[in-house]
Amino acid sequence: PIKRVDVEADEDIVHKYHVNNLPKLILVDLNGKEIKRWKGVTDPIEINNYLYDNGYAERPKRAHQQKASDSKFKQIDLKLASQFTLESLSDDLGYIPSGFSDDFYVSELQKQYKHYCLMAKSNLVMDVVGQAHPFMIALKNHVKSYIADTKNSSNNAMKYLYESAEISALVQQIGMLSLHANMKHIKDVANITREEFHMAMEPENVCLAIGLYTYYTILTNKNITVDKFNQLFVETWLDYYEKIQVRWLMIKMRGNSWKDDFKDVLLDD
Repeated sequence: PIKRVDVEADEDIVHKYHVNNLPKLILVDLNGKEIKRWKGVTDPIEINNYLYDNGYAERPKRAHQQKASDSKFKQIDLKLASQFTLESLSDDLGYIPSGFSDDFYVSELQKQYKHYCLMAKSNLVMDVVGQAHPFMIALKNHVKSYIADTKNSSNNAMKYLYESAEISALVQQIGMLSLHANMKHIKDVANITREEFHMAMEPENVCLAIGLYTYYTILTNKNITVDKFNQLFVETWLDYYEKIQVRWLMIKMRGNSWKDDFKDVLLDD
């Protein structure tokens, strides 16, 4: 955090910052330590560029950038809506996973992949036809705002979604991010209750998290096209249930500090 100190003829400020030629503006941190000073009347553009270039403020998007971003959202939403219409009518995703878990209970959850992949798409595209639930509209607006904040692309837990061209790597990361979304409210992972664990296994909760992170990946990763939605969702769905027990044990060993690895991710709050 920073603040600006406008130097006119305030004797205390002049003395504190050893001002000889009366600079117009001094940039200081919240403890009063000087960061930068400008002498005389400085062009506001120069000041703003310093703030942007040094991470003290976020550079606003230009109109054409915002228009291009909105156009990309619209194109992807229309493509997903078209896919959903065809797939729901034909009951065919056009993608079949290679196999399921040997564990009966896990495999029964995994085999629901088609239903929940279509549900995820339905959640994401209903606003295209004006039928979206306000909750989903709010979530999609949150996705847009999160993408617009460029610093999020360097978040350690999110950056793989922007960069990786490997479906297997994305599956692993989306699986962990989705598990975080469903377990982040647990206060003590060492004493997780049966109800809390079942909430993390609840298909509708898992569907929502995986769907949003898959959508986010398609929006931000130039290596992953919208036609990969089904593959990425389905493989993550299978992986989530296959590895949830192991991941939960790892989280339990780490303790409540595990949440620090997911600070400020898309579905953190």
